[in-house]
Amino acid sequence: MSRAWAIVLEQHQVRVFAAGNTTPLAELPWHSEAASTVINALAALPSQPSRVVLIVGLAWLEAAPLTLPPVAVSLQRRMVQLDADRWFPIVSEQPSGAHTVAVAIAARIALATSSARLAVWVRDFGAIAPVDGVVTLPQASAMAGLTGTFATTADDGETGVVELGTDGVRSVRRMRATPAGQLTPLNVAACAHAVLRGDTVPLDVQLLDTTLERQFRNRRRVVWWRAGAVCAAALGFCLWGVDQWRERTLVRTQQERSARETSARPALDAEARRQQALAERQLVSADTGVRTSDVLAALGDRLPADVFVQRAEWDGTEWRIDGSARNAATLVPLLSSIAGISNVRALAPSTRFLDGGQQRSSFSIGFRLASSSPMAP
Repeated sequence: MSRAWAIVLEQHQVRVFAAGNTTPLAELPWHSEAASTVINALAALPSQPSRVVLIVGLAWLEAAPLTLPPVAVSLQRRMVQLDADRWFPIVSEQPSGAHTVAVAIAARIALATSSARLAVWVRDFGAIAPVDGVVTLPQASAMAGLTGTFATTADDGETGVVELGTDGVRSVRRMRATPAGQLTPLNVAACAHAVLRGDTVPLDVQLLDTTLERQFRNRRRVVWWRAGAVCAAALGFCLWGVDQWRERTLVRTQQERSARETSARPALDAEARRQQALAERQLVSADTGVRTSDVLAALGDRLPADVFVQRAEWDGTEWRIDGSARNAATLVPLLSSIAGISNVRALAPSTRFLDGGQQRSSFSIGFRLASSSPMAP
């Protein structure tokens, strides 16, 4: 399982703390100009980190009290870098001849180190895992919530003194003589734990030059965009999953509906026949002034004896009779001549056929009865 490491850089040794542990993971002697031995030893450890935070001790720092305008920390850092020779005895020759320093702003105190030296450290320790931040030891102490005056290691023959209050770092100095009174040793493990507490260290509390600050900002921007892309992809996958679930649910619902309709079809057909029978019964029993039996009897009296009525229907308004006769063409004029019968018409073409060797033709005739028809009761 990968973890984060805080690597404390002191004058003659490197102490490595893993996230969540107060006991050093490793304590190794080192020389800042030849760090390969330390890098190889750390790379050989069985548990490797996912990111590294460097904590720079007082042996590598110069401190100067400053009063800066209330602007963003990045601008304050830039102001100090532009006038670094005035405040810090650090000379870092670049190919262009410029003198650059890496600066950290701690309240009213500026802390600086050689930009070239810091770039080498970031490169060397970056071989183990990406360097996610560079913090000075005084600022790491403030992040740990320590208050009081503490002693720590500095350069050869020097003692580092850090004064911390509730408002952060109040003073940082290196003393040749041992300070009067007994000072409490600085709890480096607590400082390491503090810088590893979150996922990243804020840029405002870091020790940076212009190049390193731009590098860290770009790296975090890439991480944020990558995280955004992952979130967008996850959201798209969730939406696709929801759509697939909806589609499956719709198909399953349609299948269930089709199965229910199939199983209910006989009952639905029976209900339709029942409703049709009820409607016909209501029509037959309606008080229209004409009795069906009288109409059928009258038709039987008036139609020729060779007429065979196969079907007689009444929809409450009109009558329809279907059947066959020797000469179906004479039936429409015959019914039209009967008083009380109107609107007589052929509803379908007549078809001729032989029945027992005799010529016959089919008929389908519709007509209406008036309430004053002789067929009325």
